[in-house]
Amino acid sequence: NLLWRDGMLRSRRGQEYLSNSIMGTAYAAYPKLWHGYAFAHIGTAIYCFNVLGSSHTPQILCSAVPLVRGTFFLFGDQLYYKTRGLYKVFTATETASGWTFTAATVLGYTPVIQINSDPHDGTGDLYQPENRLTAKKEVWYNAVANWKDYYLPVKADYIYAVYVDGVQLLSGWSYDPYVGKVIFQTAPPVTNPPTNNSVHIIYSLSNTQAQLSIDQCRFAEVFGGTGELCVVMAGTVLQPNAYYWSGNSSVKMDATYFPIEQVQLASSTEERITGFGKQQNNLIIFKENSVGKTTLGTQELNDRIFIDLPYTPINASIGCDLPWSIQLVENNLVFANRRGGVHIILDTTAALENNIVCISTKINPAFGEGGINFGDEDAVCSADDGTHYYLRCGSRVYAWNYEISSAGSPSWFPLSNIPAIAFMVHGTELYHMDASGRITQFCEAFNDYGLALQRKYRFPMMNFNSYDCLKNVNSVLITLGAFQVEDTELTYITDY
Repeated sequence: NLLWRDGMLRSRRGQEYLSNSIMGTAYAAYPKLWHGYAFAHIGTAIYCFNVLGSSHTPQILCSAVPLVRGTFFLFGDQLYYKTRGLYKVFTATETASGWTFTAATVLGYTPVIQINSDPHDGTGDLYQPENRLTAKKEVWYNAVANWKDYYLPVKADYIYAVYVDGVQLLSGWSYDPYVGKVIFQTAPPVTNPPTNNSVHIIYSLSNTQAQLSIDQCRFAEVFGGTGELCVVMAGTVLQPNAYYWSGNSSVKMDATYFPIEQVQLASSTEERITGFGKQQNNLIIFKENSVGKTTLGTQELNDRIFIDLPYTPINASIGCDLPWSIQLVENNLVFANRRGGVHIILDTTAALENNIVCISTKINPAFGEGGINFGDEDAVCSADDGTHYYLRCGSRVYAWNYEISSAGSPSWFPLSNIPAIAFMVHGTELYHMDASGRITQFCEAFNDYGLALQRKYRFPMMNFNSYDCLKNVNSVLITLGAFQVEDTELTYITDY
């Protein structure tokens, strides 16, 4: 429980609860504050906490959340949460009394899959790919004089809506599912001169495998080369090595639109994707036993340009099986795995054999007492506050101070009694949530929740640069600077 602070070895900061209500099993939290609030998945609900305000009472935003840890991410001016079986979006509104938040289920953009369609047979020009998030699709027709039967490209399950010249028809039509056509009581009019795409039909045709591919994802990252153009997702059990990315709708880059063609396999199907990270202009794709990357590209489909994210391997022998250990530290990604400990990506060029190196040799399990004890992957979490990389696993938190030490010879500080399941960073301030959903802030105190904070320092063995047998140690003077009343215990070992 000691850190190098203000030019000296000092006690880490103490802890106090901001919200100490036990609310259920905690799963995930947004790693930053959004408008001064913390957002967390606790039990079967998602809550927000006013961390910077005077009242920290939790507010429930939505319920019926699956008991699986997922990912919060910010896209545009909205916050999203993705876990298996759930995709939520949160909208913030500023009022005179502060910020208010509303939650909604992401229903998915309805793509216009075909335009200039012929009502006689349903053929036309392909336009937008189908959306993996929804079974809904839209087809635009060129009206034909005195023609009432409008055939769909396929036999649909259900007709959601019919529009003629921009006006929705609530009646005056019927659907024949056996032949797949919409029958108008009165033929849609043809303007003079004729106007293309005046009849719009929105229908549903389920594609269970496609919908489950996104529904079952729980890892997400916002990416787009030098911008933030799309949302990339992975973690589905149906295709564990696949990643999917969102595309552009008719008006914007849309986090609710996952074109069915926008999918890539990251090598072997036996090895699952466990998370993402951004380094320079690359999206790093972590798998259990290997690491790859993708960069932003484009492809042409139906005379339209779409985002392309091809996969390139980086390292085939080192991977990440602890998804929540991934952090960007001074423009280099740091992550951990159970087999080798904590690693850093120094370079993303596959030709360099040392592009991924271990930085936790001093604290790995092979070094006995004080070594890392990795547990369940969802019980491991991490944070970066601008000076330290924190990794919580087992009963300890390990802090790498990268201000005073490099990746070549890192200084690790073991910390105890920090029961974090997720960290939150705001500026230089660090907060965490425990397994019961309680929010804690670090404060300038020498106690944890009002109880004593135990600190321990072990001096390295000293031989004064000479043979041990040629000198006698006559006396030892130890100076301890105490900031308040403390109980101190001194243990020493000698060969006398």
